[in-house]
This record gives sequence, C-alpha cells and structure tokens, in this order.
Amino acid sequence: MRTIYGLPPTILDTYLRSPNDNETGALVLAPVYADMARDIWSNPTDAGQSRELARIVERLLFKTAEFAHHSLGANLIGLGATLPLLTDFGDSLKRVDHMRRLTTTTGHGGTVHMLAKTTIEVMKQSGVEDRGTIGVIGAAGSIGWSSVQALKTMLPDHKFEVFDRRVERLRTLLAADADSGRMRLNECLADVFNNSAYIVCAITDKLDMMSSEFDAVDFSNIRVIDDSQPGAIDRVQMESLGGQVFWVAGKDASANRFMTRDGYYTEGVPYNYGDSSGLHGQSTEFACGLEAAVIAACGDTSKAVNKRVVYQDVQIIGHLFDEYGIEVADFQSFGRPVDIR
Repeated sequence: MRTIYGLPPTILDTYLRSPNDNETGALVLAPVYADMARDIWSNPTDAGQSRELARIVERLLFKTAEFAHHSLGANLIGLGATLPLLTDFGDSLKRVDHMRRLTTTTGHGGTVHMLAKTTIEVMKQSGVEDRGTIGVIGAAGSIGWSSVQALKTMLPDHKFEVFDRRVERLRTLLAADADSGRMRLNECLADVFNNSAYIVCAITDKLDMMSSEFDAVDFSNIRVIDDSQPGAIDRVQMESLGGQVFWVAGKDASANRFMTRDGYYTEGVPYNYGDSSGLHGQSTEFACGLEAAVIAACGDTSKAVNKRVVYQDVQIIGHLFDEYGIEVADFQSFGRPVDIR
C-alpha cells in the first residue's frame, strides 16, 4: 500500500466541451486513501503515528492543489467530501505565497441544495405517504443543519424529526431557532425511522440496519436520501428490508454540457468514480463538483464556500444551479439506477 502513497496527483477526466475558459476544468485525483489510516496509524493510542498520518495527508493534498493551480492553471478548486475538514476548509492549501491567489470552495452549498431538491423529487415520485414529516440524521452537523433549514423553506407545511449523537449541540441549535416548533429531537436513532418515511442522512458513520436497535422498525416504507461520506446505508441491506436508498447527485442540463465529463483520456467514456461506488449517467455529477463549476462560470469567487456551510450559502449556490441548468439526477445509489417505488 505504501508504494502508491508516493504517486503524483492524476487527471482522471476533463471538462473541455465549452470554448469558454471559465467553463473548462479537470477532475484531479488526490492520492489519499482510506487504507492509509489502517496502515500508518495502526495503533490508535500512538500519537506519533497519528501525527505522521496527518503530515502525509497534508503534504499530498497540498501537492495536489499545487499541481491543479500551477500546472493546470486552475484558479478555483472544489474540495468536496471530507477534504474541507482535512484542509481547514481550504485554508491550509493557501498558506504559502505562491498559492495565495487560489480560491477553494467546499462544495457543501451545492450538496445541501441538491440534497433538499432530491428529497422533494423522491417524495413526489414515490408511492409512500410522507405523513407530513421528514427525518434528519446528523442534524447537528453543518450539512445536516443546513439541510433542515433548506427543507423547512421548501416544505413549509412539514415537520422534522431530528437526530444526532451530539445531543447537546443539537439542543443548542434547536434552542436558537425561531422555528423550532416544527422540529422534534429524537434521542433514539430508531425513532427517526419509526416517525418518518423520508429520511435525510448526513453522517460519517455506517449504519447496520440489521442491528438489534432497529428490531421494532418496519423498513418497507422507508426512503433514505443519503449524503454521508462514506455512504451510511448499505443499499443491498436496505432493499432486503423493503426500503430504498438514494444518493445525492445533479445532472448537467446546460446548453453546452460544460459540466459533463468528456472522457478525454478514455475514448469518450467519462470516468464514473467506480462502478459500485460512483455515479450512474454520463451527465451526472456530484454536487460538490458542480458547485465549483458554476462559481467558475459566473466569475464571482466571493460566492465560494470556505467555512462551515450555512443556509445563506445554500441559497447562493442554489441560485447558480438554477441559472446554469443543474437538475436532480436520475435516481441512483452505488453507481446503479434506483427504480423508485
């Protein structure tokens, strides 16, 4: 495994359909892998191993940003997934003089916007009654809480069953919200599934739906919109219980398809992020990447998200998504389409 730690950043695909420079880009692989934690930080109590892992990851991410900025000429880089937290929301990539002109955006404004839009579209097309409630798992996180705010606005007649293992943080957020009467704190995760048919999930853990805590839950009418990193809900497991899981992605419906990967190095077949863990559909893209694309296209880097996302960011990026023709992608998860029921 250590052999590939020294590999350079790699261009996985390109966005070269448009003649406009501000509508072109590249998908760049940062050679950082989940196996690194197990390999380098093999002893969880060893502080030295922890520091070594952090040093290696920081160096690899910086070298990737440096490659994109200076070799490819990118002035705006989208982070996405867990990279915002690993880079202090992009700040650690810009602490040396030759990187100070770089702009980064977390992708989380676009993620929350598409999560809310996907949830509403799933509710429209599914035959499952919504019961007037939406469940939110991970509601104390910035993505989870911003999703609550977005959905409250888009679904003014719905109430919300919210859960987070960080209970006190969630209590604080609820206490400060003027509209908290529409939200009920669930202290038991299983209660979210019992109280809601449609559930938004934005966490960093995996959930085992076969565990005993869910013994009293009927999953047959459960529809989960999962934007966790990595995916929290196993599709095979959920479908075996009668439920369905959907991932959050957008579709490029712009006039010149400038946000669609062109398969420049792969004979016109776009890179799909992996057959069992990526995207389905040539014009489909994760919302974090789409956020970078629309900010670059509009030319206003003040719209970049470089902190924990809040609802105002979601509104700004959402307007850009609408302006540039980004739609909810075909229903999918784990690289395969989902036939909604």
